Amino acid sequence: MRALILTNQLAVYAGSEIVALEVAETFLELGCDVDLFAGFIGEPIKSDLSRLSVKFGLVDDCPDPFSYDIIWSQHHILPYLLSKYYSDDKPWPFIANISLSPFEPYELPGAIASAPGITIANSYETLENLVSFGIAPEKIKIFHNAAPNRFIFSRQHRIDIGTVAIISNHTPQEVLDAGKLLERTGIKVEHIGLPSEQIRITPEVLSRYDAVITIGKTVQYCILSETPVFIYDKWGGPGWLTENNHRTAEMLNFSGRCSPSKKTPDEISSQLTDGYSEAINAIQKIKKAHGQKYELRPYLSKLIKMATLNGQTRKVDHPTAKIICREGVASGQTLQYFRTNQEGSLYMAKDSIELSEKIGQLHDAILNNERKILKKIDSYSNEQLLIKQIDRLNEEILSRDIIINKLREERQKDKQKYNEEIRQLLETSTELEKYNNIILSSRSWKLTQPLRAFRRSFQRLRSNDKTKNTISLSALLNPTRMRNGARYLARGDIKGLLERLKYSFRERATINSIQKIQNNSEATWAIMSTPHTIFIAQSIADHLKTRGIDASVMTSAPASFNHDIYIVLCAQMFDRLPPNERRILFQLEQSVSSRWFSKKYISDLENSLAIFDYSLTNIEFLQNKGIRYPHVHYIPIGLSSSNISVNNPAEKEYDFLFYGDSNSSPRRRHFLSKLQEKFSVVVYNNLFGEDMHNAIRKAKVVVNIHYYEGALLETPRIQECLSLGTPVLSEGAKDQYDYPELNGAVRFFNENSVEDMLLQAETILADIDNYVESLSHSAKRSTERFAFMLDRALVALGLLPVEKLQENLPYIPHDSNTIALSLPETISRRKALMESMPRSAVIFDGARYSPGWIGCGLSFKLLAMYALAKNFDYLTVFEDDALLPDQYESKMSEIIGYLTTRSDKWDIFSGLMAEVHPDTKILSVEVHDGIMYATVDRMVSSVCNIYNKSALGLLSKWDPTNHDVVKNAFDRYLQNLPNLHVVVAIPFIAGHREELNSTLWGFQNERYGPMIAQAEKQLQELAEQWLKKNEQSVLVS
Repeated sequence: MRALILTNQLAVYAGSEIVALEVAETFLELGCDVDLFAGFIGEPIKSDLSRLSVKFGLVDDCPDPFSYDIIWSQHHILPYLLSKYYSDDKPWPFIANISLSPFEPYELPGAIASAPGITIANSYETLENLVSFGIAPEKIKIFHNAAPNRFIFSRQHRIDIGTVAIISNHTPQEVLDAGKLLERTGIKVEHIGLPSEQIRITPEVLSRYDAVITIGKTVQYCILSETPVFIYDKWGGPGWLTENNHRTAEMLNFSGRCSPSKKTPDEISSQLTDGYSEAINAIQKIKKAHGQKYELRPYLSKLIKMATLNGQTRKVDHPTAKIICREGVASGQTLQYFRTNQEGSLYMAKDSIELSEKIGQLHDAILNNERKILKKIDSYSNEQLLIKQIDRLNEEILSRDIIINKLREERQKDKQKYNEEIRQLLETSTELEKYNNIILSSRSWKLTQPLRAFRRSFQRLRSNDKTKNTISLSALLNPTRMRNGARYLARGDIKGLLERLKYSFRERATINSIQKIQNNSEATWAIMSTPHTIFIAQSIADHLKTRGIDASVMTSAPASFNHDIYIVLCAQMFDRLPPNERRILFQLEQSVSSRWFSKKYISDLENSLAIFDYSLTNIEFLQNKGIRYPHVHYIPIGLSSSNISVNNPAEKEYDFLFYGDSNSSPRRRHFLSKLQEKFSVVVYNNLFGEDMHNAIRKAKVVVNIHYYEGALLETPRIQECLSLGTPVLSEGAKDQYDYPELNGAVRFFNENSVEDMLLQAETILADIDNYVESLSHSAKRSTERFAFMLDRALVALGLLPVEKLQENLPYIPHDSNTIALSLPETISRRKALMESMPRSAVIFDGARYSPGWIGCGLSFKLLAMYALAKNFDYLTVFEDDALLPDQYESKMSEIIGYLTTRSDKWDIFSGLMAEVHPDTKILSVEVHDGIMYATVDRMVSSVCNIYNKSALGLLSKWDPTNHDVVKNAFDRYLQNLPNLHVVVAIPFIAGHREELNSTLWGFQNERYGPMIAQAEKQLQELAEQWLKKNEQSVLVS
């Protein structure tokens, strides 16, 4: 389910901002795809959002709200979006209008309250205000400013109060003065909020204090965590929250207005110390009696169920819809005012801070200079000594200049000699190529062709069909290879040349091995696995069976290796391995520990036909060991089928199960002993096969704890549990966000935190029904990803027909019409992409094939199939080495606005072109919002493009079995199509990352810079020529 959250601003930690953030986190836990947009975004909340698996941004960049299933709407943002995207034929999403105050006009929903959905109030007082403005009471629900379930925990209380937190952005002076009085008695008092420290309130933060002085949302945190809370603000307040004042305070959202009586600092400090013990008892009783109403997750679960009803039939009558849209236009102006005001305030604050910093720096510099002067006076009081030192320094400088000049002369001579050698090498290469062409076209070469064929057949018979890891001398002396080798030498890249030669040897061996299997229609497959990875082996075998391949699964090496191809899991555990050219090693060890990565294991990996690895962190580690793309293939562990059996949690025999090696891991034993103190926990150290599966089915939850600190996420274990219908409580890991398919089925606790493990354990058991419900969705996404990535690797190796990869839609983490195309195995490119990827984009792990241009074209074909299946009007695709413009989202919005409103046809928008075809024609030139757009009839670039539905249809018909690079390279394929309309902005809106390069292929991206600049210049000149010729036809808008 797609959920959209809208709010006015996300910057400081305040009421509505925290509500939006926590709702986003909880929707994620419930398995939703979540987008969050606001009128203004700033720190510190921006950093929190960056750590979540959500898309976020400014409201102007928000997609069509009618494309979502459920919308959590705060303030008047939604009407503004509806005014932009409204259409009579669109079904309406389920809308939850949120009102968080009975006083602020911006919290009062307008005509949007008549749309399908409900209105949610934070308190009874807010509900009464909504009713007074004509909103029907039956359409209003109170959610009591509920808190995330992670705040639900019990705590030990001190006998006397020792630490107090004042949590407020608007703290009254009498409270601050009371804090000073408390500190004099030895009580530690800390202020969280403006103008002091701003941090997010978490269970860990609350647990540091014996009591809290606050109002509003923090009160619910305190109730669920059994933290005594003292309610007081500028209106006054009741003091300690007790059973007697709880109902009145709740009516007014725990504001001081529930008891508007001001107190002196002495009265506040006395009440805090005297009433502490009674406040402890009161907060525990309030939690027991009313705690459930303050839990956020059940409210959102109900909203999701409500949103699933009548999803395609929700409508709003036309007059009401028009009123909503008119209100939206006004809301847009209000939103702009708020944003301008906020940005202005930030700039003023920033200028003030910068001025203060500069004054401080200037003052420090003056003091430093004074110290230096005094030090110099003390050190150089003897003027003659100073002169001698200067003379000596001058002599040293002169001597060094002489040495440097000599070195420069020698370097120049070496450079000239080096250039001459390169020139001679290139001349030799050219002569060899000419000589080679003469030989190939000679009569004698043609006459001796039968003899050469006989020699090859004889050599094959002599070798008894054994594939040798060799490459012929003729292949090494190929003129093209020699020219590529000369380029390496020209830039002094000896290491790169050696890597290229190494790749060429491996490429020849791989091709020979694969061709042998391809030529054998009855090729046999086997999977070797240790008992603890048999789940993965069986998942691979099950998927291969869907591809018409029967693979034997074995847990020990056979007496003789008679199968044609082997996939070996945990190769370091076997004494004997299949021959190099017939084995693929599935690397399953964690690279954060080096105990298994011996020289032999590295050698086994390097000399195998290919390597599969489940972790991007591992792939980066292997790259540093010299084992890199294209030898390595990324295959995250998943399920072979989404048909999982989910049992009723009430029928389970114990709360938690741990299986694995805990005997030799002290940290695992420590965590498990603490878990066993509070829950029923079963531990198995040496259980495999069906016995282990039965144990997993009997557990409500499986707990996953790292063997050592800093470990990667144990996805094989987690996926095995999910396949058996059991959710998982897992220790967090740095790579956990690489697996979005686990959302909703796995709950994470902070790494190395026993306290958080116990807290999350309580939470997952309390909400076990929702986690069980999410298992099916997680299993479906896991199956789709595993199938696509395994097929992707087998197609790349030539072990699976390319048609198999086209039978299903490609795996995309969540639906989006903006795609970043990247190969996960090229780690430096993937990292560069992640650092600058737009929020609206989602990464697609591109297809691989040899030759590479087939893989590139296949990637675009798959994306076109995906976009058409999703009925997208257009698809934006940029490659991982694209250099996108600043303010990408707003600029692309302007371009899309132009493309969708222009009167002329368009097929493709090209962000840049690497070259301009000599026959390129300008079809039209328009100027829109100050940007010149030229429409041409040819396209030569795929770095950053927008494809209209017409182009997507053409791309989906591209044939990957046609290996004619001149005609069928995908951009050439489009270029040769008749009546193609390609729009390009001048100057180009995108660029090419020159710092990225490909050592193996012998060229660097920096070669494209001059080409792109030349192409831009040519298009500029062609456009200007067209403008002069068609002056009366230019459209300026």
